[in-house]
Amino acid sequence: MDKPRLLFFRWIHDNLPGFILRHIEEQTRCLERWFEVTVVGEDGDYAEFCDRHRPDLVVFETGVYTRRHRITNLGAYQQIPRLGFIHSDAYCLSRSASIADMERYGVEAIFTMSASLAEYTPEIADRLFVWPNFVDPELYRDYGMPKSTPVLFTGSQAIHYPWRNAVSRVVGQSYPTLTAPHAGWFDRQRSSRMVHGEPYARMINSAQFVPACGTIAKEVVRKHLEIPAARTCLIAEPTAGLAAAGFVDMQNVVFADEHDVLDKLDHLFANPDELQRITDAGHALVHDRHTAAHRAQFRQWYDLRKNLRPGERIVQPGPFQALTVTTGTEGNHHPTSFGRDRVLLAQGDEKLLSGDHQAAREFYLRCLNFHFMAEPVLRLAWTALALGEPDRAAHWLDQTIEGSLITHNALEPDPVEWAFLIRTLLCRGKADEAARQAGEFPGLNHPELDRVRAVARLLANGDRLALPADGKNRRASLHPLPDKALPEWLAEFAAHLTACGQQRLADLLRERTGAFTTAPVTLAPKAPEQPGSPSVRLRLRLSSTRLRRKVEYRLRQRSAPAPLTGLAAVVRDLAQHEQLASVLYAGPAHWPHRQHLVDGLADNPGRPPLAAVANLSEVDRHAVAYDMVVMVGGGEAAAIPGSVRDAGLVLIEGLNSEPGYRIAAEYADDPWYLLVAHEPEAGYAVFRRAARLEEPA
Repeated sequence: MDKPRLLFFRWIHDNLPGFILRHIEEQTRCLERWFEVTVVGEDGDYAEFCDRHRPDLVVFETGVYTRRHRITNLGAYQQIPRLGFIHSDAYCLSRSASIADMERYGVEAIFTMSASLAEYTPEIADRLFVWPNFVDPELYRDYGMPKSTPVLFTGSQAIHYPWRNAVSRVVGQSYPTLTAPHAGWFDRQRSSRMVHGEPYARMINSAQFVPACGTIAKEVVRKHLEIPAARTCLIAEPTAGLAAAGFVDMQNVVFADEHDVLDKLDHLFANPDELQRITDAGHALVHDRHTAAHRAQFRQWYDLRKNLRPGERIVQPGPFQALTVTTGTEGNHHPTSFGRDRVLLAQGDEKLLSGDHQAAREFYLRCLNFHFMAEPVLRLAWTALALGEPDRAAHWLDQTIEGSLITHNALEPDPVEWAFLIRTLLCRGKADEAARQAGEFPGLNHPELDRVRAVARLLANGDRLALPADGKNRRASLHPLPDKALPEWLAEFAAHLTACGQQRLADLLRERTGAFTTAPVTLAPKAPEQPGSPSVRLRLRLSSTRLRRKVEYRLRQRSAPAPLTGLAAVVRDLAQHEQLASVLYAGPAHWPHRQHLVDGLADNPGRPPLAAVANLSEVDRHAVAYDMVVMVGGGEAAAIPGSVRDAGLVLIEGLNSEPGYRIAAEYADDPWYLLVAHEPEAGYAVFRRAARLEEPA
């Protein structure tokens, strides 16, 4: 029997690393099990492509690996079913562009490999199906390699892998480990030394244990499947996604965190038969349920749709289950992962509800310390307007809107973000410009945007407050908002105008809309807290393994009656044991840890001198780069002086303030700087300049 013809539009970046291209090729081969697949990666006329290939089904891919593209005449061949495929992490900024693309392509349903994406994009969850990650059983198998590596750490140790970083720090203190470096996802040359393919599978097979992290989103990633498929014992963070995939603690996986991982390793190393049983069960689970042969979800949707009767809908009972048909009210079931960033967002929302805008801002900045995401950025703009800081609100909104439109090639912004940009212009007193921006993207519709457009026209031109029916051609957004009655919504808007010094516009809004309630502003209900969620702790990571282990050793061996912990210990240890000739402290005179810095330098064999300034604007801009810089709070300097910017070791305290966050973000984006320590909850980070170890060729 002939396979249905699938026309697969995927416009892939040219410079992707080899291991990413392998993943993309594996996806295509998987689809070829069920369809006759034609991949299109060029621009052109949609009707011409359909005329040429005569597809039975069309799939459009968009996401983090999608380059800029242009396809026209999308109104043609409406009778051919269309699906979308969002290829990105659940928290990725590219989601905004993906949602816009799905709207433009006119897809009926959307597929994703992310079991967590529905939690991060609830407005599309009802038509979102999971095509989960899988393994190639010919590649990930038991090669019979000697189990020569007790514990292997492979994959990125970026900030948004907090579980992996915490576990690697603890395990590295007690067991021999092998670490495979990761060079990123978007640069072929930088990643050319990374092991992938069969050598990577063999390396996994040679280890007894391999920990794998599902990022801040607690995702089910490929490594969770590749490790047991290669007959190696997986250590992982317990998550709803892994439970849905069939993993059970101490039966086919070891669920652990930094608090109990050593106990479980000790037990299993002492009981090799039990370790073998868990390893074998994990291997069987993946090969029985999670290979390419078990990923027929696209074909299931196609077959079910052909035979749908009136009143029937296609649903997916779980992210790893087959699609089915229902006539009831049930929808797709997506487990809640309680991602670390989602918990922080909920905590920030709780503070915002109580009117504590400064505390809310700190939670949102802590969220951004893990990864740049649209949701905390919008909330930071929201808090800025409430605090009367419209320029700061504009700064935040510019970042996320430009990231979507320029970096990820979206043809239109998120409607709620655009609505808040217009609101911010009004709060800056720029009514005419707000009205002009309100006229941009006329096809972009959303209840929040419709209301803001009406207010902008009212304040700029004297128009009456004319609103279209809520929900008309509503575009999905990354930012679900509470359903507010118009009077309550207007009260919030007027409060923002007043806080930002635009009393005339606030009075004009009241005058032209009549009396309205002054009920307190509310947000969407906060997400339930995750039971037993541990606090985020010190993550010593990347950078120099020697430095990491030296700091940890000194902390363990310190014999003072009241040993230092947390930031105090890090400050003292770095100051005492690093090779330093010049040190700068920039911050207030009464910083609690300043004496620890002084004491550490006093015990340093090099006796480095300490220069101190109140803020960065006082730094000599012509000085040679310092060996170590400690910045507290960040200050309000227009730019970081070169002597600070190129320092060998940089400790930043105050990440949860905007100046501190901006400075830390600049170092985090610099490829020459590696993160040594990061504590989002306490708000500090340490960066080391890699160029001191190896200058570019």
